[in-house]
Amino acid sequence: MIIILLYFFLLIIILFPLGIGTSKLLSIKVKLPLDIVLLGLVTITIFSSLWMFFLPLAGLWSFSLIFLSTVVFFYNRAEVYEQLKISKNNILKLSFLNKLTLLFTILAIVYCTSLPAYVIDNESYYIQTIKWLDKYGLVKGLANLHVYLAQQSGFHILEAALNFDSVYDRFNDLSAFYLLIGVVWRVTLMITIF
Repeated sequence: MIIILLYFFLLIIILFPLGIGTSKLLSIKVKLPLDIVLLGLVTITIFSSLWMFFLPLAGLWSFSLIFLSTVVFFYNRAEVYEQLKISKNNILKLSFLNKLTLLFTILAIVYCTSLPAYVIDNESYYIQTIKWLDKYGLVKGLANLHVYLAQQSGFHILEAALNFDSVYDRFNDLSAFYLLIGVVWRVTLMITIF
């Protein structure tokens, strides 16, 4: 569970500056801090899709992504700190019962993520696709080898981009991260409405 929490924390550290950089670059007004995280996910999906035409998403991609996020952070650190302050204030506005419920929900998501996966899948194309994208990138004619290798989406590309195999081989919990972001986003949306 601790490794999954560290992975989620690493994702936030990487996604937050990229989301702020994208929002400034495209002049997008962001109301909630978690919208910045979602913008960061979209940015990584686009950049990793372009990257995979030329190189695989192995170790060099991970280090390039961390470097890019660090550069964008230092360029936009005032906005990052401002959005983090807004996030802190939103959490402090919660009542004790809501804070406890949110904490319990986060721990439940992380606990369920740490359990072994039970996936009813037809020959596990999902895992094969992510591993193929991670090791080889986009390959012309890949569907000729096996039809399951042709079934990919932006989420598969994002999973391959953010699994960080070069750091630890079990970082592949992006769907739980989306669930966590959705729960926290809903709570912060309720705070801004009421």
